[in-house]
Amino acid sequence: MNLPQLSIQRKVAMCCFILLFVIIGINSYRKINMEAAPKMNVPYVAISTVYPGASPEEVETDLGKKIEDAVATVEGLKKQTTLCMENVCVNTLEFVTGTDPDIKIHEVREKLNGIVNDLPPNVETSVLQTINVNAMPIITMYLTGKQSIDELYDYVDDKLASRFSVLPGVGEVRIHGGNKLEMQVELNREKLAKANLTVGEVIARLSAANIKIPAGQIDEHGREESVAFDAEFKSIDDIKNLDVSGNPNVHIYLGDVADIKLQSKKLRSIGYYNSEPAIQFEIVKKDDGNTVKVCQAARKVFNQITKEEGLPGGMELHWFMDDSAFVEASLEDSWKSVILGIILTAILLFVFLHNPRSTFIVAVSMPVSIIIAIGGIYFSGCGFDMITLIALGSVTGVLVTNSIVVVENIILRITKGDEVKKASIDGTNEVVIAVIASALTNVVVFLPVTQMKSIIGMFVKPFGITMVVVTIASIFISFSLTPILSNAYLKKDNEVKNPILKAFSKGWNWFYGKFELLCLKSFELVRKIPGTVAFLLSAACIAAFILLVPHLHVDFLPANDQSKLSVSLEFPANISLKGTQREVEKIINVIKTHKEVDAVGTTIGYVNGMPGKVNQGVNIAEMTIHLIDKSKRMIHKEFANLLREDLDKFNDFVYAINIPNPVGM
Repeated sequence: MNLPQLSIQRKVAMCCFILLFVIIGINSYRKINMEAAPKMNVPYVAISTVYPGASPEEVETDLGKKIEDAVATVEGLKKQTTLCMENVCVNTLEFVTGTDPDIKIHEVREKLNGIVNDLPPNVETSVLQTINVNAMPIITMYLTGKQSIDELYDYVDDKLASRFSVLPGVGEVRIHGGNKLEMQVELNREKLAKANLTVGEVIARLSAANIKIPAGQIDEHGREESVAFDAEFKSIDDIKNLDVSGNPNVHIYLGDVADIKLQSKKLRSIGYYNSEPAIQFEIVKKDDGNTVKVCQAARKVFNQITKEEGLPGGMELHWFMDDSAFVEASLEDSWKSVILGIILTAILLFVFLHNPRSTFIVAVSMPVSIIIAIGGIYFSGCGFDMITLIALGSVTGVLVTNSIVVVENIILRITKGDEVKKASIDGTNEVVIAVIASALTNVVVFLPVTQMKSIIGMFVKPFGITMVVVTIASIFISFSLTPILSNAYLKKDNEVKNPILKAFSKGWNWFYGKFELLCLKSFELVRKIPGTVAFLLSAACIAAFILLVPHLHVDFLPANDQSKLSVSLEFPANISLKGTQREVEKIINVIKTHKEVDAVGTTIGYVNGMPGKVNQGVNIAEMTIHLIDKSKRMIHKEFANLLREDLDKFNDFVYAINIPNPVGM
């Protein structure tokens, strides 16, 4: 018993079986990841090594070159990039695509252990970590207020960051624009000299006094208690009252020779929201996180903080931007295209078939095939992104072709006198080989695409998987649901009886007859002068190629108008943080004069960058410009050109304007 016969004779069981797949597809739709583009799994390992007090030249000579030589022999290494900055060396290793970075990080660590004795003695132990290129910020917020930057940073670090970091799908929360608070002891040189003390003696006595040592456990009244010697400082007064004289007969307190205060570490980055000093914090999702769901959960917490709980007086939390709006808009647009394709296909079928019942059968089989395929897409590890949705739109033709061939052959058997049930079984069986052969061409073509391991393969692999899964689902539906519906809805008498449909059918047949006659005449003309027609068509194609192709824009990915763009600024290497701050403030004021600008978020001392790029330093800054709605302004590329004219009026820095593509690069 073959599938069409089994489907019709056991239609209740088969419908339940199909319904099971539909439910799996619907459930998969609820859980499937929604992203702008497929995930990029490029294996990177980063080595960060601190060399206190060293200049960039010393870092390069004593550290960078030695680490490069040590790791150069690691198998699978494709490229390594070394950044030597003041006090630190960062080596970024890129491995061949398909390599497991979690394994390679151990091999790299073994190589570094072999050169420990060759490095300067005060070099700190290298920190190794794998780099996930998908770990890009998806949400940016700013905290502003009348309080100092130290207080704002402390509030974000202690209160706000923990509220967002625990959300499902959140990988980390990055904070920029300030620094953590620390206890600073500023020694007075003159007072130290009068007290006959040195800096080293004060440091030694301060360290010796601030200790906590576990002392074991004691049993008392049937209970065990942990005991520890606790001499850690509990307040600023404890530090001020520390005796640093070292002489039991003379008491010199630390507060007498030093100024002790709680403040942030040396400021190396500054943030701005428009022209107002602010703390920026970004939410980075996990590799398998759902962009849309993470943004929705974060927005809910944001509303709770700002509208229900409230912030300390003078503070204001700003939701600057997130990626969910663009992702949702892209997915919605793609789904509208797929649905519109199904509707137009159904209308086109009705125009040619003049049979509402056969049109209904085909129109039902297409969405059912797509819903079932969603389950396959989910279990294959793919998500909804521009690639998979393009594939869904492209494969609509395959879906309709399979069902049309089956339905048409069933109708043909009915017109020849077969009973509807027999026609549904035999008509389907007659075209099984033809349908499978035509549909499997997609599988044969796109199955190898699913095995591609290159960077390009990471983009086209979801396309291939979607095409294969949807094609297989279409074949199954064509030989199961289509015969069932044909047996249930098709009648032996398929003559059109509705007067409106009959008039439409008559008019269409007349038009189609005229069009067919015109085509036959054109074929006859081509047959008489084939060489001339071939020459004219070839010349037209060549001319179009020569005239049009040079004007086509070539890029790895299209630049979508996401209502945002960023400006990276680099000032001279010897500029101070305050110098960069003054110049950036001037640029912010110029940008804010444009009516197309909704808000400007700025970080000085830190920029978002790909692995192997410099992203920290007091001479660099990044400005993210959020534009107003597209319907109320010029396109983003025109605004970028306008922005270049403004920036060209400034001197002493270089800039780059970046328009984000679907993967945020």
